Amino acid sequence: MKIGLTLSVGGARGIAHLSVLKFLEKHNIKIDMVSGASMGSIVGGLYSLGYSITELENFVNSLTKKDAKKILDFTIPKESLLKGEGVKEYLKYLFKDATFDDLKIPFYPVATDLVSGKPVVISEGYLWEAVYASSAIPGFFKPLKLRDMILVDGGVANPIPIDVIRHKVDFLIASRIIPQYDNLKLTGKILSLYYVLRSLSIVEASLSENILEKNPPDFLVDFKNIISFNVFSFEKGKDILKFSDKFVEKNMQALLSKL
Repeated sequence: MKIGLTLSVGGARGIAHLSVLKFLEKHNIKIDMVSGASMGSIVGGLYSLGYSITELENFVNSLTKKDAKKILDFTIPKESLLKGEGVKEYLKYLFKDATFDDLKIPFYPVATDLVSGKPVVISEGYLWEAVYASSAIPGFFKPLKLRDMILVDGGVANPIPIDVIRHKVDFLIASRIIPQYDNLKLTGKILSLYYVLRSLSIVEASLSENILEKNPPDFLVDFKNIISFNVFSFEKGKDILKFSDKFVEKNMQALLSKL
């Protein structure tokens, strides 16, 4: 039986995908292919390349606030709020010169083409470049120009790309990290950036609901209560993992009986 894994968008919260991978390995559930968007493509790409769970956790646990600031290199906006060089350098550090030919597991990262307005599955070239395109939040990161396409975050068009591998596997597991928000409390000053991120999250939540309704996975891990962490709070990776490890142990036991 071929088993596929789809990892959704999520920003820093997407670190929680590691807990899903950890649970699967702990119970000897072999994943045959992975699809992902945004942070889901970073986690999925590294895992598909052959990084162990321990190595991935070490990356997360070693990130400091200083590291996060270096990666998130804010600038005076022209094309984007972030220069993007910090993210690119960190992705190059993680993925090195690896290409799709180096993958241990078939991997399908999804970006959004601003020219056509459609999701794009990247399948060739450097992995760091593919996951950067998949993670380039509009307005925050510079788009990646590839051939005749202008690529941004996969979450804009397909925040949980189940359809990319649904027909290729017998059993599909999906991990969704798109918080369900309470009503916005209009107290004090709220930065305009917050409105942008919240708007994108609302779009992603709505899109993901439609995707799950039309093309449901065989098993869904749905992190609805992870709102206490910020999209860019990568320095809180340890806390995110602590939360997601407990959540997964409680909510993924039913997968074992399904399989």
